[in-house]
Amino acid sequence: MEVQFYIAFTTLLWLADRNSLGIEKFKRDWLIWSSSLVALLWPAELVHTTFWQGGFIGFWYSFMTGVLCGDCLDGKPKSRIISFSYSLFIFFIGSIFQNTFAQCVGITGIIFCLILNASKSISFLSFHTIQKLGLISYSLYLFHLPITGIFMRVLRRFVVTSVATDVLAVVLNMTICIAIAAIAHILFERPAIAWSRLIKFKNTSKIPPQKLSST
Repeated sequence: MEVQFYIAFTTLLWLADRNSLGIEKFKRDWLIWSSSLVALLWPAELVHTTFWQGGFIGFWYSFMTGVLCGDCLDGKPKSRIISFSYSLFIFFIGSIFQNTFAQCVGITGIIFCLILNASKSISFLSFHTIQKLGLISYSLYLFHLPITGIFMRVLRRFVVTSVATDVLAVVLNMTICIAIAAIAHILFERPAIAWSRLIKFKNTSKIPPQKLSST
């Protein structure tokens, strides 16, 4: 499903470059905002179809929440207001329709916006811990879902559900996910990065311009 998100988003940006709405930044923002509003039809249960099995469109709002929150990093008040309002609206929709996933998306966006708003700058992103998490973020992204599923299923067989055990489960699961992601980064990502740097590309800037044939 993630691949569908990326293909759809790059297509969206391509359309922004292809149409004739004027200033490039405005074209991009206009399409992103429009797409974000259309995406609300699914969590609001106004539209139910995903068009095909495993279709991404039902969760498009969650992806666009991340995109809007990412726009907050430009430091403009307008971007922060839009992303905060969108996240808050997602949370309300999730609460009304008892959609736990939508609630989590909304809360995550709200917290992100509040942290940025409380910071005079985004210098907190340079913290050592944040940098380390960023380093293993791709492995964390790849492995967190299967690890969480296996861990929670095993845990539920031996532990009675309660608030205390749920909190403990979240802490333990996050610790395990981070540990495995760090191991995967060392075993797979580092060698892959090193191998990629061995690839030598032709320096096209040194190639003299070719004369066009008169024929």
